[in-house]
Amino acid sequence: KCVGGHSCFERTSLLRIMFEACSGDILIAPDGKHYGRSVYLCKNDECLKNALKKNKISKVLKRGMSEKDIEKLKNYFKLS
Repeated sequence: KCVGGHSCFERTSLLRIMFEACSGDILIAPDGKHYGRSVYLCKNDECLKNALKKNKISKVLKRGMSEKDIEKLKNYFKLS
């Protein structure tokens, strides 16, 4: 289920955003081969904007997102 638009998709078609406890970083893991608390987001710009606006990614990951993390996501989606 996409956290931004609440639409259901196959897990393979969603982007996995995760918090890796070892490094303390937010990772964008489209392959899903990393372990840690994660959230799924479809590859839609509007879903990312909605998830960031309502702070949904931070709530699910139970960790605040830094400006660096937000910029990493925006760069991945090629948003400004």
